[in-house]
Amino acid sequence: HGQRGCLFFFVCGTHIMASTPSSSAPRQSAPPLRGHTARPKGAQNDGARHQTRRSASSAVRHSSGVAAGAVDEARSISPPLPDGWKMSYTEDGQVYFIDYNTLTSTWTDPRQKEPQPAPKAAAVQQSGPSGASHSIEVPCIEAPGHVKCFFTPSDPGNPHRGILVTGAGAGGGPGPGGSFGPYEHYNTLAQTLPAEGIAVLQIVWRKFADLEAATQDMMACMRYAHSEGLGPMVTIGWSMGGAVAIEAAHRLSRGALRRSIRGVITIAGQSKGAGNIAALGARGIPLLILHGTGDTCIRSSCAERLFAQAQEPKELRLFEGEDHGVPSALALLQRWIPAALPAGPRRMPQTSTSSSLQPPARLHQQPHRVEQPELSASDMQIYVIFAGQLTPFTVARSVSVGALKLQLGEHFDVPAPRVQLIFNGAALQDSLGLSDSGVPAQGTLRMAKG
Repeated sequence: HGQRGCLFFFVCGTHIMASTPSSSAPRQSAPPLRGHTARPKGAQNDGARHQTRRSASSAVRHSSGVAAGAVDEARSISPPLPDGWKMSYTEDGQVYFIDYNTLTSTWTDPRQKEPQPAPKAAAVQQSGPSGASHSIEVPCIEAPGHVKCFFTPSDPGNPHRGILVTGAGAGGGPGPGGSFGPYEHYNTLAQTLPAEGIAVLQIVWRKFADLEAATQDMMACMRYAHSEGLGPMVTIGWSMGGAVAIEAAHRLSRGALRRSIRGVITIAGQSKGAGNIAALGARGIPLLILHGTGDTCIRSSCAERLFAQAQEPKELRLFEGEDHGVPSALALLQRWIPAALPAGPRRMPQTSTSSSLQPPARLHQQPHRVEQPELSASDMQIYVIFAGQLTPFTVARSVSVGALKLQLGEHFDVPAPRVQLIFNGAALQDSLGLSDSGVPAQGTLRMAKG
C-alpha cells in the first residue's frame, strides 16, 4: 500500500546503555518499543496534538537532529523526569517516555501514578467466537493501525506448546467464512487445541478482500505471538487466507521468526499471491494443502498447482466431492497441528495463565526488555526497533553504513533502505566507531524503506 515502515537503531559500545544517558545523547523520535494502552494524564487534546505534530515534524529537519519543540515542552513540565528518563514523540506527535536505565519505553508518564490494571477477561466474551476467551487488538507497523483478533489461551493445566494463527477468507469478519473459519473449523480448533497446550489467535481482517492488507495483518499477529512468548506457531489460511498464510510465513521466516514457524496450512487456498511458496520448503517449513474436488469457488487444480510449485516437506490432501469449506478437513487438522509443534514441556507464558490473564493491550501490558550480551573490544551493539520489537545485533565497530544497510536490509526483508546515522547530533556518512576520547559513541540510526 505504499506506507513507509521504519527501522530505528540504538547504538552503543562495550558498556551498553549506561544507567543514565549523557546530556549530549540525542532524544529519540522513534515509536515506543512497548507501551501501555492508557495515555498519560494530561495528554493533549486533538488541537494540541496537531500542534505537536507540526512542531515535531519541523524539528526533524533541525540540523542537530534534536526535536527542539519537544525539549522546550519537556523542560516546561514540573516536576522533572526521574534520572535516566527522556520524553519523546512518535512520528505523528504522540508523547511517550524512554527509560534508559532498563532499555524500556511506555506511554505512561513516570511522574504520574501507574494506571490500574485492566479487569480480568471473562472466560468467554459474548461478541467473540464461541471458543475464544477475549478479543484483543494487535498493532501493525507497516500498515499503521490495530488488528482485531480473538485469543484463546492454552489450558493452564498442561504445558504450553505453541499457538495456531488463523486467517480468514476474503470476507474476513466474524462469522462463518470469516474468523470462525469454514464450517466454524477455527472455532472448533479454539475449543479443542488448548487442552493440548496450544493457544489460538483468530484474526479479523481490517480490509476485506485485500490480499496485501491481510498479509500485513497476519504478519503483525505472528510477531505479536512471538514477542509474547506464545510460539512456536502454525499458521492456517482459508481461501484467500491460504495465500496470506504462505506469503506472511515467507516474509517472516527470513528474520527473527525463522525458527518459530513450524507449519503452514491452506484450506481451499487460492494460488494468486502465493508465488513464494517454494521458499517455505527451502527453509524447512512443512506445508499442508487441503482442498475439495467439488469446490466451485476455487478449483482444486489450484491446490495441485501450489503443490507442484512447493518444495519438501509438503503434503496435499484432496477431499472427494467436497465444497469450498472442506468440512471433512477438521479431523486431519486436529491431528496435524499438534504433531507439527514440539511435544516437550515449555514454561507457560504469563499471558496464558488463567489465574492472572489480562487482555493484551494495544501494544503490551508490560514494557519490553532486552538482555545485554557481552561484547569484545572490536564489537559494538546495535538495538533495532522494527515492527514493535527490540532486537539486539552485534556488528564490527568499523562496519560501514553501506555494509550495515545490506546486513539489516536482508535480515528484515527491507530492500534498498534509506539510512541516516546520527551520533550526538552530528550526521555521519561513513562508518560507526569510537569517539575521540576512545569512549564508544552513542546515538541513533534511522532506517526507512524506499
